[in-house]
Amino acid sequence: MDGVLDAAQNIDAAAGRMHSTTSSALWNIASFIPVLGSDVKSVQTISATLDTLANDALTPVAEALKGQGLNTLFTENGSININLLTNVCTVLSNSKPSINKAAKEMSALPDAHIAQLQTALEKAKPLVATLNDTVNAASAVAPYLPQMLGANGQTRTYVVVAQNNSELRATGGFPGSTGLLTVTNGKIELGEFSGISKLNGGEGTLPTTEVEQTMYPNGYTKIPQLITTNPDWSSTGMHVRDLWADRVGDVANGAIAVDPVFLQHLLALTGGVTLSDGSTIDGTNAATILLRNVYLEKAVPDQDPYFEEAAGAAAKQVMSNLGKVDLTALIETVAKDAKAGRVMVWMENADEENANAKLGLEGAVSQDSTVPELGVYIDDNTWAKMSWYLSSHIEVGQGTANADGSKTYDVTVRVKNNCTTEEAQTLTHYISGYNPELKALGNMIYGVTLYAPANGTISNIQSSAGTTYAETKYGNCQVWQYGGQVQLAPQEEETLTFTITTSTDAQTELAVRTTPTAQEVAGWQ
Repeated sequence: MDGVLDAAQNIDAAAGRMHSTTSSALWNIASFIPVLGSDVKSVQTISATLDTLANDALTPVAEALKGQGLNTLFTENGSININLLTNVCTVLSNSKPSINKAAKEMSALPDAHIAQLQTALEKAKPLVATLNDTVNAASAVAPYLPQMLGANGQTRTYVVVAQNNSELRATGGFPGSTGLLTVTNGKIELGEFSGISKLNGGEGTLPTTEVEQTMYPNGYTKIPQLITTNPDWSSTGMHVRDLWADRVGDVANGAIAVDPVFLQHLLALTGGVTLSDGSTIDGTNAATILLRNVYLEKAVPDQDPYFEEAAGAAAKQVMSNLGKVDLTALIETVAKDAKAGRVMVWMENADEENANAKLGLEGAVSQDSTVPELGVYIDDNTWAKMSWYLSSHIEVGQGTANADGSKTYDVTVRVKNNCTTEEAQTLTHYISGYNPELKALGNMIYGVTLYAPANGTISNIQSSAGTTYAETKYGNCQVWQYGGQVQLAPQEEETLTFTITTSTDAQTELAVRTTPTAQEVAGWQ
């Protein structure tokens, strides 16, 4: 980063000379030459565009990073460099109008007659378009990101829910424990975590949103063990915050959901920790230990204290070592796990929630019919920790275009119980389950709910387990809820097949959003 400002200034000076030269009288006269005159005008536009980008974007960003660089965004004490972040965000916002104008002018340039110029255009146009898209996305976040991280001495608070993928709920898992995260001027502190039972009781009014009311009664928001059955974190996160306020008293600015697989990915970047019992949790085993081994090796009364110690030690390790982590690797890790639903964020402030959605962290059920999204969500009812053994695979066929502009896809969902009969005999009652409907050790009971793309449909649902489905609605989404739950014995599999038809105004291929499971670390393909 030490040489970035010098390089930017050199480019700025060269761009200025190019623009000055191509703005001269001779160039202006040449622009009227038949045929080749259009190429001359293109060169003038390119020179002006480069000059603008150098002046209004490249140099200001380099100056904002002078002496620091993005590698100083995180400090070694676990803080975010809020001044650097604010400076970069301000520069991005200020440069947006110039970059938008430059991109528009570049995209309008015609194909060139001179081969060398055409080659240059083919390189320049996509680069400027990419820059434009990036800055537009960043500028939607930039005004709000510093305040979300406690800029100007304010303190922001967020309820953190650790979801347990060994007992699946639609959002990812049973909300095993909760704690409060605070951020002041970029300094992140995580309070003590406690079991979800801390949020039991209370009679506060916790209404559902208008979108939810066709599917969920108001009462479900008062039961912490059920609150993550709604896969839409843009609603569920709000309920988590409200529940915490009702039962604990702190009114937080937002809510964050994470799971042990995300924690393992972070520890792979920052290094592991050794706990008081001598066990080590790191980037190779964290999820396995927290989702499986604890239940096999520790008595029930000893599990929560172990989780609390592990969560605190891991959080401290991650926060105190972010300054040593490769920033690109961190961004890629968060982006990947956000897409998988392993980390989700809800913000009370509407502008911040919109910025949060731009970052891909919202975890919402899409109501946008132009971007079709199928939802496949799993809820466990084994009353156990058997979901460790559950794997799910979703296959979407090639889309077929319809005359009305919609597209139709054939979809297959496979859900498997990967436990073996032999392993089932070694499981404790706490793992194998308390549901009185269980027919044998190692069985699991669950249900799959299907959400159609906004203003689209799901049809021809067939289940190898004979599951029946009832139609309901979630906002713009047709929903099919299971009429009876499925019970799979060890090594058994259920196959669901159905047809998706998107809205007529869909503009992208069908995407899939589903409940994240433990299968990534369990090794089941």
